[in-house]
Amino acid sequence: MYENIIINTFDAIAVITALYWLVVAIDTFTGMRSVMVLHPHKNDTSGRLPKGAIIISAKDEETSIARSLRTIKDLDYPDYEVIVVNDRSTDRTLDKINSLQKDWKTLKVITVDELPDGWLGKNYACYRGYRQSTAEILLFTDADVIFKPGALRTAVAYLENQEADHCAVSPFIFGRSFLLRLFVKYFFFSFLIYFRPWAGGMGVGAFNMFRREAYERIGTHRVVALRPDEDVRLGKLAKKTGLRQRFASGKHLMSVEWYASLREAMQGIEKNAYAGLRYSIIIAAGAVAGQIIFFLFPFVAVMITSGLVQGIYIAALLLMVSVYLRHVAVFSSSKGLDFVFLPLAAVLFIFAVSRALVKTIMNKGIRWRGTFYSLKDLRDL
Repeated sequence: MYENIIINTFDAIAVITALYWLVVAIDTFTGMRSVMVLHPHKNDTSGRLPKGAIIISAKDEETSIARSLRTIKDLDYPDYEVIVVNDRSTDRTLDKINSLQKDWKTLKVITVDELPDGWLGKNYACYRGYRQSTAEILLFTDADVIFKPGALRTAVAYLENQEADHCAVSPFIFGRSFLLRLFVKYFFFSFLIYFRPWAGGMGVGAFNMFRREAYERIGTHRVVALRPDEDVRLGKLAKKTGLRQRFASGKHLMSVEWYASLREAMQGIEKNAYAGLRYSIIIAAGAVAGQIIFFLFPFVAVMITSGLVQGIYIAALLLMVSVYLRHVAVFSSSKGLDFVFLPLAAVLFIFAVSRALVKTIMNKGIRWRGTFYSLKDLRDL
């Protein structure tokens, strides 16, 4: 009797897994039609391009800030201002910025010496940068993003042509080691399935662009002051407010080294993991269970089953790989041949997320860039 129950349950899980990946595949291939891959100067830029402001938050970025700013200085755009907010850096970040400012008189530099209560550092830095800006278009970006000369012109032209109020553009993300690259691609593979950016409500920290009036309409960074996932939350607020949004791939426009090592990447997701799951233990447990059942277990099941059940799991894996390859084609420059290592990537990801969730819950908060933020304060926002 119990044996039959176990067999029937196992069969049911196989069917549910295949149906899950069928739904994801349909949603992905349908939704990706609206995700444009932007190419420099491919958009019509014959019309007037509004003044832009690039706002960069920087905390302890001495290894990357100078290189990033040089690419921003070389942007092919008729009228833009650059505002760098040095957020309590304890390294040589400010020295690097000041050395560039000697030959770049229009570069605006703001230094935050003390973080006000009720703010995360990056969010306050973005808000301070906005307050100093005068442009119609606001681009919030990070201090490690490397831009191609035509990046801003192409993205703003796309915003104008689409008559959009908000545009999030994903960069090409590179890593130094194979495991890091595998982890990063798998992270965003899972992330995009969960957030479905083509449905709207998406933000990207490396390139979050708003029309000024739209940004002010949703309440600026003040309404996400204590959100570690502020980029996504701003996108969701834009959707909720009824603003016109676009999400695009900028793999030909800009690049960023997300983290220098696999260990850093695993530590880095501690900031956003629980916030992205709405600070809910139930949702967090469901997310981890879902990763195990739908993403990892099919690779095991296909080797321990036979007959019809094995065929169902093979179908589920084929659908999973097709979705992965579609993501890689749009957001990466690789051919996705590393799909054979998806089981390893799933194990690494499940471990990293579980570790981040447990650590955040046990510590009752997150420590980010030298500052501790309690779960109580984060939840109350």
